[in-house]
Amino acid sequence: MRSSATTHRFDHPWAGLVSGPLAWALGFQANYALADWQCVYSVYPAPYGLAIALIVSLLGGWLSVRAMQSADGGIAPPETMRTRRFVAGVSIGVAAIFSAVLAMQFVAALVFTGCER
Repeated sequence: MRSSATTHRFDHPWAGLVSGPLAWALGFQANYALADWQCVYSVYPAPYGLAIALIVSLLGGWLSVRAMQSADGGIAPPETMRTRRFVAGVSIGVAAIFSAVLAMQFVAALVFTGCER
């Protein structure tokens, strides 16, 4: 049984701050890089790539939530703990915003192929 003072192995308060924008940027660039190819071969990988990017963004937000909920993270000073929770809160917000953007792009990729004329 774990005590409440122990930390999780993967609780990084900044995870959502990095994963959301990075997942969106990589998914967005991949979709543009594959746009001509998918029209020529009639294969549409955009929804799959966006689904993966959405999962990555949500995973980063989840790690930030865990970091915010963890005890003290092995850090004793209260100022450091407040900073850690602030970073985790900002990261959760950033991950939520980018997850919403990725979800909207995912729905659009299901409706439109990019090859409409």
